Amino acid sequence: MKSRNAWKRTLLASGRSLVVATQTLTMFVVLLAGMPYFRFRPGGIARWRAVSLQRWARMSARAIGMRTSVSGPIPQAPFLLVANHLSYVDIILLGSCLECTFVAKADVRKWPGINLLCRSAGTIFVDRRPGKGISEVNRLVGEALERGSGVVIFPEATSTMGDRVKPFKPALLEPAVRAGLAVHYASLSYSTPPCEPPAEWSVCWWGDMTLVDHLFRMLRLTEFQATVEFGPRPLSGNDRKELAEKLWAGVCALFKPVVKTEDECQAKIS
Repeated sequence: MKSRNAWKRTLLASGRSLVVATQTLTMFVVLLAGMPYFRFRPGGIARWRAVSLQRWARMSARAIGMRTSVSGPIPQAPFLLVANHLSYVDIILLGSCLECTFVAKADVRKWPGINLLCRSAGTIFVDRRPGKGISEVNRLVGEALERGSGVVIFPEATSTMGDRVKPFKPALLEPAVRAGLAVHYASLSYSTPPCEPPAEWSVCWWGDMTLVDHLFRMLRLTEFQATVEFGPRPLSGNDRKELAEKLWAGVCALFKPVVKTEDECQAKIS
């Protein structure tokens, strides 16, 4: 019985992989086909990319067994939004809710297949090593906002197991400070049914987990719950450090831990 169940889950993961790959290829073809039509409209290319990414994200969410719960006011472009970072699945979760482009780490450009999708969707890549082009990324973010686009960044600069929200790095908030733009924020969280592996291992992607192994483990889940809660109002700051601290506090106030900390467990016991 155990081996039969394992075989069924392997078949499920394989089928889902094929479906997502097919959806991704289809989206890429449709995206390219629509480019000539939107090229001569003001902001047309950026809007077409955002709409295409949102459609892909919604289809992919259904394909991988993601059940989404959304609360709070959803930002309308143009906007800059920050969120805690738990997994590459965050792109599907937020992409299904928003018409937006993402700021992603430079390593994503090396992921086969995913890099093509990200480039086509207008993703802005950032190398966070000292002296490696933060000013150029900020310029691109500023231009995207001026075009009327929505831009999403993950200022923790890494993904976590969901036990806490790491302090936000302020560097990529510079365009908002310069423009006097209030910044939106959101809290992300995941959970799995009681009979499934816990979300901190099967959905969150962190530490030295390899992409392929983790992806296959996630696709073997029957389903999982993804929760996004948007902050009630955007926040402003006099400088990027102050703004980062305010946004971090806002996300922390909404955050529902994926994995319970020792303090939380002790509080429940007492």
